[in-house]
Amino acid sequence: MAVELEIIAEGSVENVMSGKKYNHAVHFHKLMYEALLRLAWRGFYSWLEEKDAANLPQLHETIKLIEELNTDVSQETFCNILQHPSCQCILLQFELYLDHKRSSNGSLSNFWTLTWTWWIFFWD
Repeated sequence: MAVELEIIAEGSVENVMSGKKYNHAVHFHKLMYEALLRLAWRGFYSWLEEKDAANLPQLHETIKLIEELNTDVSQETFCNILQHPSCQCILLQFELYLDHKRSSNGSLSNFWTLTWTWWIFFWD
């Protein structure tokens, strides 16, 4: 997949996966993390509607807050958004959603969602 997307050269895949091309590996894994997280976000809204529709207003408020970053891209704005009660609520709900995915979809889903969690803490 990484070769097809022209992220990694065909001859470098083995070195990337074995850790010999560290910078390329970090770049590849960050892109994979983002792709998998985007897939998880796609299912989050419908899950939230079904399991806890009372938190939908918090989700909409969080999305509006995040849109503020388009006009004011700063560390202060980002930190304020993360500390906002609606964002805290949605982050907690998203973690519950990931826990649900880990427990209900078998070992492969569990592996990938645990991998996301590991990358969040390792690379940030």
